[in-house]
Amino acid sequence: AAEAVAAWIDGLEPAAQEALFAQAPHAEPGFAAAAPAPTAAFTPQATAARYRAGAALGAGGMGLVQRLDDTLLERTVALKRCRNRRPDEAVASHARLQQVFAREAALTAGLEHPGIVPVHDVGVDAHGAPAFVMKLLEGEPLDTHLASIGSPRATIARRVELVLRIADAIAYAHGQGVVHRDLKPENVIVGRYGAVTVIDWGLAAPSGADTGSAVGTPGWSAPEQDRAAPADPRMDVWGLGALLRFCFTDALPTVAPDNTMPAGLRAVADRCLEPDPADRYAGASAVADELRRWLEHGATLAQNPGPLLRAWHWSRRHGRLIALGLAAGLLALLAGGWALYAEHQRRLAGNAAVRGLLNDLMLDDLQAVHLAHQQLRRLAAVADPQVVAAAQRGIAAAETTIARRQRLDAQRAGLERLAQRYRRTGPWAHETHNRLDLLRELGFVLRRDSVQADARTLRAHPLASRIAAAMIQLQRAALLADSPLAPRLAAVIPQIIAAGIDDHAYAALARIYASSRVGTHQLELAETADDLLARALENPICGDILLQGHRPVPALAAYATARIAKQPAAFWPRLVASRLAFNAGRSEAARDHALIALGAAADSIWPRLALSYAAMLGRRDAELLRYARSGRRRSPDNLEFLVLEAVGLARSGQLAAARELVRESGAAPHFNWHLSRPSDHPMDRSVRALVAAGIAIPAAEPRRGPRVAPDPDAPPPTNATPDRR
Repeated sequence: AAEAVAAWIDGLEPAAQEALFAQAPHAEPGFAAAAPAPTAAFTPQATAARYRAGAALGAGGMGLVQRLDDTLLERTVALKRCRNRRPDEAVASHARLQQVFAREAALTAGLEHPGIVPVHDVGVDAHGAPAFVMKLLEGEPLDTHLASIGSPRATIARRVELVLRIADAIAYAHGQGVVHRDLKPENVIVGRYGAVTVIDWGLAAPSGADTGSAVGTPGWSAPEQDRAAPADPRMDVWGLGALLRFCFTDALPTVAPDNTMPAGLRAVADRCLEPDPADRYAGASAVADELRRWLEHGATLAQNPGPLLRAWHWSRRHGRLIALGLAAGLLALLAGGWALYAEHQRRLAGNAAVRGLLNDLMLDDLQAVHLAHQQLRRLAAVADPQVVAAAQRGIAAAETTIARRQRLDAQRAGLERLAQRYRRTGPWAHETHNRLDLLRELGFVLRRDSVQADARTLRAHPLASRIAAAMIQLQRAALLADSPLAPRLAAVIPQIIAAGIDDHAYAALARIYASSRVGTHQLELAETADDLLARALENPICGDILLQGHRPVPALAAYATARIAKQPAAFWPRLVASRLAFNAGRSEAARDHALIALGAAADSIWPRLALSYAAMLGRRDAELLRYARSGRRRSPDNLEFLVLEAVGLARSGQLAAARELVRESGAAPHFNWHLSRPSDHPMDRSVRALVAAGIAIPAAEPRRGPRVAPDPDAPPPTNATPDRR
């Protein structure tokens, strides 16, 4: 979208560009100057006065970190916000940076582990940039900490413990389907009492995601990251090997280790740092198991120790017990040596088979994951229990992640399908029931006795904002269709949204719909809705919903104009601008706004409706017929298009065809309503234009109705039951 706007600006004449930039708020010469660094505190969505800004703590390639005072909970936290656009940075590039930053907040918030910094709040800073509030970490980076604890030879176990805690945190993230992709000493904080926290998840991505670009820190990232390979847990395995080697050599991972590393640990680091991902461990949990194995036994599987080496390490830890049992165990050791060796080889082969199974696993294919589970059960008898258990955890996590993602994708598609249908065809006969059925499939009851349960379901759902919008659109559909469900929905939906989502714009919008009255094909705002309207318009999604269904009062007209100044191709604001121009008798301006909206949504009826009205006003009868017929093909039961086509026919001399169209519609009561009860709705003008063109409306009792009459044979919702409360 940013690239489309930039291309549109480039196509303007120089004078028009200068005029446009002069109208932009806070613009500086050249339209690319960086804004001054904001000093205001982070503003969460729930309350505007909770956080107070403190000192800056640091800056990186994507964001800035500063101290915040949480006045509500009386604690000190940290704010991380996306940096401003640089003077030489493209609009689209900075927009992608903001998307990546917002994704970091979402990914980090979903990871709850002692070794991962917890996210307290997500929102925007005082200038609208993506930001999130997290725990303030007290500690020092890994490299600084290592310099203070003594030589590698004297602190081997302590250094291994540090890497083990990092591996445990990353293993948890892998279990949730997330890959860090930027492990380095600066991104590991060691606290005063030894707590280890992995930070900076800005480059993290879901496992298997193809970001399409190279990411990572040169010298610390896996080789395949330079080739823009899809996110893979084995990238983090490479990073863990780099950190393990750094703990003993104080050098980049590409530098060969010296003798300060014990052989077992050197073998683990070497396997982690294999150039081919297939030769590495499958994930961080396998690395953690190896480090624990070294701490307990002094040897690792990567070292491929024989029975004698294992016995030597064990004897060093249990010298007294060995001295007492040496004589009795010598004969047994010699007799069982061959059996132990054979068992060891069998175990090594089983472990290799398990690792190969995980290396070949397709984490985005649920059927492949199920098959791997079955194969792992067969290998459990010949592999080490620790290796099998780690593999089981990885496979189970993959199954859970895939199933959750598939379910969420299906729910998102259902919500988007109904939203796009309204944008394409406008209201339809079964709209209220279709929206109600979908919300019930998502787990919502929408009854007076289920408000608290529905609010908890909304708060816990990853698609809470989309669901809140769908609930409000259900309110609108029920109101405009004169549905008997409308009073009940107006009573429960505002309560559910107020308790289930922190964005006060959605709560305000739900209350507006609860108090709105039904006019002619549009909703009328209550006189007391000014404060609610201001809060609802803070969110562009809520603003678009208001522009779709309400009469464009001055506040909504001003909002649409402001949106167009910032987003020239904004769909719903352009349609409102077209209607305002129509009301003012400005046919050409109405057509221009409608054409821009048509360019933004070529399959929608709404721009065609606006173009039909503009053509009727400007007496461009051939154009009127073309757009009215195009609209009727997409929404055959829409009475607005029917009247507009009849006007075009009558004006072009086809009176008989126009009369037949009106007669077949059976909408004489509806047309007489527009003639006897005038409003500011455009259909009043089209019905009067039809009469002025010589088409008499059959006599009938005036009756208001929706633009698309509900089907009298429409079935009730699939799981609906009468609400007698």
